Amino acid sequence: MKLIYSKEFNLKPSSVNRAYGIGRNKSTGKSFIVKNKKYEDSFREIELEFFINSSKILSKINLKEECFFIEYIETMSDFFTKKGSVNLKRGDSDRYLKGIKDSIFKGIGINDGYCIGEKTLQLNGKQSKIEVKIYSLKQGE
Repeated sequence: MKLIYSKEFNLKPSSVNRAYGIGRNKSTGKSFIVKNKKYEDSFREIELEFFINSSKILSKINLKEECFFIEYIETMSDFFTKKGSVNLKRGDSDRYLKGIKDSIFKGIGINDGYCIGEKTLQLNGKQSKIEVKIYSLKQGE
């Protein structure tokens, strides 16, 4: 695995539960995921960052032989409660994955099927932020 891009975002986007909802096809009854327009701006800064740097990122990966692996590190100031225990209301570690991943690949301009894995981590810190690290990974490694 080779690190090809890293960026911190000093924002707290909406969780996937807020950014995406379940829609239903009235004729077939099948459900599908639908974006909630109200929270679409939450991920816009991430999408813009990756749009601006798409050529830089794509120049570091050979999509015929390699895929993307993404690491998300969320630092949060409310990791612990005032009593010092772990804040169980902080949300799951994967709550931003879909929104951020969609924004990254929409910004880069390629199908998110090139991402073959993710790793998430939540840490305690003074300032809430999300760090996104993108790695290239050769098939068979």
